[in-house]
Amino acid sequence: MLAFFGCRKNNTVIIREEFVGFRHAESVKGAAISDLIVRFLADLELDINKIRAQCYDGAANMAGKYSGVQARILQLNPEANYIHCKAHALNLALIHSSKDVSVRNMMSTVQEIAFSFDYSAKRLLAFSEELSDNQNVKEQLDRRTLCETRWSSRADSLFTFLNAFPVVVSSLEALKDDRDDKAAQYVNAILKFDFMIGLVVAEHLLSATVALTNYFQKSDIYLKAVKVGEEFEIPPSIPRRTGRQMHRQNHPINDPSEYWRVSLYLVFLDHLVTEITSRVIKNEGRFSAEYLIPSKLQALTDQTTNSIFETFLADLGDKHAFNDEVARWKIRWGHGRRPSSTETIRDTKCYE
Repeated sequence: MLAFFGCRKNNTVIIREEFVGFRHAESVKGAAISDLIVRFLADLELDINKIRAQCYDGAANMAGKYSGVQARILQLNPEANYIHCKAHALNLALIHSSKDVSVRNMMSTVQEIAFSFDYSAKRLLAFSEELSDNQNVKEQLDRRTLCETRWSSRADSLFTFLNAFPVVVSSLEALKDDRDDKAAQYVNAILKFDFMIGLVVAEHLLSATVALTNYFQKSDIYLKAVKVGEEFEIPPSIPRRTGRQMHRQNHPINDPSEYWRVSLYLVFLDHLVTEITSRVIKNEGRFSAEYLIPSKLQALTDQTTNSIFETFLADLGDKHAFNDEVARWKIRWGHGRRPSSTETIRDTKCYE
């Protein structure tokens, strides 16, 4: 459990983040965990009414609207705003980011193949041997540190799979020749253009969620998928149209490039933005207080100021006094100060 404290020292407010301890839970039910937290805070002589945020994952026992931990704590303190752990929220957004069956199937296939290499010494050896013979791929992957844990990251696993695609195919074909029926199924699944275009599009879009990759790659996505297919003599294609298709886009477009742009890229991007917006970008009022940090003051609008006041009404009280304080704060950081050097509240207090 983490706690944030504010205290005064020599007339200066010091904000402190502190780990206060572990507690063993005898039960994972919401009531038991919330009672445990309340007792723990009491033992530490921390006032539960001073809580302004509580953060958990989205499990029902923690995030449940009526009987989850957050709801029970909220009953004791209405100002203890629940925030879904942003790391978990982002992961859920990525998992649910596309309703397109080709992307779902592609991701499932990538995961299955990755696990099959990880959990089979024979398959992992085959992959390692093929990788050692392909210096170009090996150098690319070395820059990303290819290891087992990379498969747990969805965006990183797609990057690894895409750049190691020739090695994956050759190792699976070697295993297929050695009578590995599962490897034969995997080869048939990935040597299709719809798999390749789904892989390239998903890797391109999800790379924006990884700090170590560029926000968007500069190369043309469609041409990149075509290039992957050329090595295996698989031309660009579109799914066969049917009279009534329930699980696949059925646009009346004959050009493969335009078909995949409309039916996959734009749809996937739209779903990704929607998922991130609904799952990750929440608690806007509570997080809008960051616009009081000097480096972000220029973006502070009257609407944002009102949002901050409404969110922290219980702590601020008088709206006129708050608005006057904000005005003085803007003036303070507008005369000879260097807002660009103050990126956090802690930096701001130190700079003062």
